[in-house]
Amino acid sequence: MKFLADLHIHSRFSLASAKNTTFESLYIAARIKGITVLGTGDFTHPGWIKELKEKLFLDDNNLYQLKDKIANICESFIPQACKGLIRFLPTGEVCNIYKKNGKIRKIHSVLLLPDFKLVEKLNLKLEKFCKIESDGRPILKLDVINLFEIVLGISDRAMLIPAHIWTPWYSLFGSKSGFDSIEDCFGDFSKYIYAAETGLSSDPDMCRKVSGLDKITLISNSDAHSPSKLGREANIFNTDLSYESITSAIKSCDPKKFLGTVEFYPEEGKYYADGHRNCNLLLMPKDTEKYGGKCPVCNKNITVGVLHRIDDLSKNAKKKKHLFFIKPYLFWKFSQRFSNPGAIQRKYV
Repeated sequence: MKFLADLHIHSRFSLASAKNTTFESLYIAARIKGITVLGTGDFTHPGWIKELKEKLFLDDNNLYQLKDKIANICESFIPQACKGLIRFLPTGEVCNIYKKNGKIRKIHSVLLLPDFKLVEKLNLKLEKFCKIESDGRPILKLDVINLFEIVLGISDRAMLIPAHIWTPWYSLFGSKSGFDSIEDCFGDFSKYIYAAETGLSSDPDMCRKVSGLDKITLISNSDAHSPSKLGREANIFNTDLSYESITSAIKSCDPKKFLGTVEFYPEEGKYYADGHRNCNLLLMPKDTEKYGGKCPVCNKNITVGVLHRIDDLSKNAKKKKHLFFIKPYLFWKFSQRFSNPGAIQRKYV
């Protein structure tokens, strides 16, 4: 079946998140947006995992669903045209801050696990390196490779996906703290990197210019910090509703199973262009080069944005074939179709 999945979100336990981010509000917002599979987000936080265990139960396909008593209450807030299945997949985001090759690295990763028992095993390991209760996205002062070892040691069914890979300050390829290749960051574990998250300031078309991303799946998620932001980016699957089918589609990059992504306009992303926030400065790459990388207002270094960073790492200027992506003005049409195929057919035929 075709469905939308948003696998990277946050709970109210993450910094700068809305306080109304409960599972009930997420359930309602996801269905209104046409999302069928939603990542739980923040599964490393003790308060959130406690709530997850209280409100969700595991179905036969290793996805979670809201308990009937709670779901029935939520259904009264969902328009008839948006009613349908919704399942939850255990996910969380982790920040690794460490020094490597003479530079401070700050890497964000999205973690996927099959069930809460494995999540709790992971959390017992992670709490040795940080206070996991301090933030929904914990900060670990260890190499991301060591994190990968821990995750795969918990389960070979787990996945680690580099998050918003171009964000200047906290990402795999970030201009301020990232690397120039997947191999530089993950070493021998690069072979287990099956996907990367584009982030709001880039789309697959931009990312495919970098040859190192040719053979992996480019996914997109909302990174929502409130229910209203769900689905601003999402993934389109054509698989069974199961943990194994979803992760297999991501790993295989099979265009018949992973159909593409719903994309935010990159130009509206926070980090698309170069800039210097304190000086209210926004520049395109050629202008940054004209100023020698220095802010013309205060003479400090300009923050290199996503567009510029992709240009710097591009080794393949020729346009490549890639999975299609959908701009936001088409999102409503797709969300309605996935919510209620019959309704959309009657409307548009």
